[in-house]
Amino acid sequence: YDKYVHLFVFSLCTIIPLGSEDVLRKGSGTLCEALLMVEAFRGNIICPNKQVSVPFEALEMLRDCPDRWEKPLIYHLDVAAMYPNIILTTRLQPSAMVTPADCAACVHSTTCETSYVQYY
Repeated sequence: YDKYVHLFVFSLCTIIPLGSEDVLRKGSGTLCEALLMVEAFRGNIICPNKQVSVPFEALEMLRDCPDRWEKPLIYHLDVAAMYPNIILTTRLQPSAMVTPADCAACVHSTTCETSYVQYY
């Protein structure tokens, strides 16, 4: 625990403005959203408050008044649950941040599609 989990939790606390107990309690989607908000604040990007959209309210009205002759299939997609998958597939982690020097030192630098690499 001390070797892996303890250090990992406190390293998360250095990039996400939450205490260690909150980091342990929150889900990966919430932690990812908190990190996105930190980066948006750092980049002077305006982030709107979360609000229920009008189409979602209309779907609730359909659910509450089912006097309809058609039977629509209504799907609700939990986009927040997709964040961990996006993080894993696109390697959104500090070690994935590279410089041109890092790219040149990579063993795959001759076969790599450098058009996909973003330098920070």
